[in-house]
Amino acid sequence: MDHFGFHWHFLLHEQEIPELNRYFEKIGKKLDVFKRNAIKTTELYQKQHAEDLKLGKEAFDAQMKAGDEIYYKIIEEYGDNETGRSLANHEAGYMYHQDDYENLVPYLEQTYADIKDSYNKSSLAVLYALFETETSRLCSIMQSRYGKLIDHESLGGSDYILKYLKYLKLVIEMDVAALEQFVDANLKPVKLLRNKIIHHDSEFPGETTELLQIIENSNGMVIQTDGQGTLQISINNIEYIIGIAALVERFFQDLFWAVEQKTNYVILLNKIQYLFSAFDPNITATLESFGRIPKGYQIIVRLHSATVPEMCCKAKISIKGTNQNSIELLNQLDNYPRMTEFHDFLNQNPNYIFKQLLQGTNITGAPQDVKILLYP
Repeated sequence: MDHFGFHWHFLLHEQEIPELNRYFEKIGKKLDVFKRNAIKTTELYQKQHAEDLKLGKEAFDAQMKAGDEIYYKIIEEYGDNETGRSLANHEAGYMYHQDDYENLVPYLEQTYADIKDSYNKSSLAVLYALFETETSRLCSIMQSRYGKLIDHESLGGSDYILKYLKYLKLVIEMDVAALEQFVDANLKPVKLLRNKIIHHDSEFPGETTELLQIIENSNGMVIQTDGQGTLQISINNIEYIIGIAALVERFFQDLFWAVEQKTNYVILLNKIQYLFSAFDPNITATLESFGRIPKGYQIIVRLHSATVPEMCCKAKISIKGTNQNSIELLNQLDNYPRMTEFHDFLNQNPNYIFKQLLQGTNITGAPQDVKILLYP
């Protein structure tokens, strides 16, 4: 099978995406869209701010130029003396135009600061809603998958995320201890901040030490006061929101691995089978082992094909974070030259690895180094 044959196979045999695969793929896409939209919207605000400043300066220059014509006309009529100059300055409106322009600059600064603050707060609310909603959705998926009668909304507690994790731990019997610790250390403060924004119009009393500490450590927020003891939160930097999005990505990445551990790595096995279906559409992959390696993980599977005996082998796949996407396929199946063709195909078409095989497993979208070793 040449490169065209491999392309044709993947075109005709579209990957079946089970519900769990689809769930994590959608989360990765949603978070990516959220970040792109936040950055692009902020850039548009900055661009419009600069454009308004430019228009304001052009209008000021035009007013001053028109004032010059009036000024010299009056000087010509009344003479270049104290009386003439005083009248000319007044009629030219220099002082008024200067005052208007000097007031325009801080006005635009404050206006666009308020716009960005409003947008950033709205973005935080949307992001936290996605966080809660998608965690709840996973509980429903796992309930259906394992046929549990108890649903996650039956559990008590006002903290939805901790309630959902409790459900996954007690009812689904997943190991979520690390997730609980991560939420408590990194996302609990986000919930407190979000609640003040949504339920108290960003206001809080000055003696709230916990919230003050969050703000002081944020590098993205400022505190304003009304002079009567009430403090107002202002988010003036989109990077603060992007940082929270990175925490949410990390949460769902860790949640993915918790689900994979519970399901015996069904998502990865499904994707590996699809990759090697280029040799046999009915090829199967069974787990031999899974382990963590520095900056990534390694999975060893046994491939079995009823029609292509050369593909009855093992595959060791190592994936770790790196600075740039890369693929290396090592073939120790000396009696199967088609694997060399497949190696060349993947090197020239890495999209099949990074956007089909690994999509949904890499929530953060960070570059990955992929090594695949095939051996008897």
